[in-house]
Amino acid sequence: MFQFGLITYNRGRFSSAENLARYAQRAEALGYDFIGVNDHVIIPRADPGEIGHEDKHWTLTQNYFDALQTALYLAAQTRRIRIGTSVLILPYRPPLPTAKAVATLDVFSGGRFYLGVGTGWWPNEFEALGIADQFASRGDRTDEHLRIYKTCWTEPVPSFAGKYFRFEDIEFSPKPLQQGGPPIWIGGNNPRARRRMAELGDVWHPNASPYRPELLDPSALGPRRDQIAALYEKGGRDPATLEIALRSTVRVTDAGTAPRAALEGPAAHVIESIAAYKAGGLTALAFSPKAETFEGVVEQMERFAGEVMPHCR
Repeated sequence: MFQFGLITYNRGRFSSAENLARYAQRAEALGYDFIGVNDHVIIPRADPGEIGHEDKHWTLTQNYFDALQTALYLAAQTRRIRIGTSVLILPYRPPLPTAKAVATLDVFSGGRFYLGVGTGWWPNEFEALGIADQFASRGDRTDEHLRIYKTCWTEPVPSFAGKYFRFEDIEFSPKPLQQGGPPIWIGGNNPRARRRMAELGDVWHPNASPYRPELLDPSALGPRRDQIAALYEKGGRDPATLEIALRSTVRVTDAGTAPRAALEGPAAHVIESIAAYKAGGLTALAFSPKAETFEGVVEQMERFAGEVMPHCR
């Protein structure tokens, strides 16, 4: 069954403990399937125009709550809905502590956690974290992180020998509740991310936004899905098992208003766009409701659940 999830406001003017709890609990009550938490450790006070991510300006991201601690908080506020990251930037954190934190989250949430991952893209943030020399190798490091996680989550006595990390004969616990560990959602739209998905991922989690415009047109999804499917076949995986959870923004407007984007317009237009994405292989939609106030965000959650979701399952 097609799934719907929400991206939290754990950054920016709507971010507070009270709003996060209300958001998660309302999402669960409305029948959403999952919640994704944003991640950045620090926001450099650089001109965002230089990097093309205007929504990452430091004045627009306060307060920016830690991703894994926010996920744990939301898990404690809910009972059914899945909690995950969208996406955790793996090179920012050492692999073994992250593997332990994620396993702990899975246990404490009752096996409801999923791990969305990314490599990072902001050189200034790598520099501030003291790992500027790792920026060029962040893709390879991310792959090693994922292999380390799977080793620690599944092997009785984990050992690993890679280019950047190595260990042997260690005790690692707790093991996640989910067999094999939490599902790995691979963020990113580029060929390297698609290859990572085919080799190490469970769900492809690309982004459709003004600064990632490739998938704003639903017809663009199918060819990229086919590229991953070919990599699945080459690696001995069944392409029929490929899952895709698109991240985007959504606004449902009144009937008769003009659509402004594939997922912004009257309910009938949004339903039609989701059907087009599904034709290209989409299996889930993870979105941020667009609104000018937090009350408007809640209203959009409710409106989407009532006017769109029943027609797209």
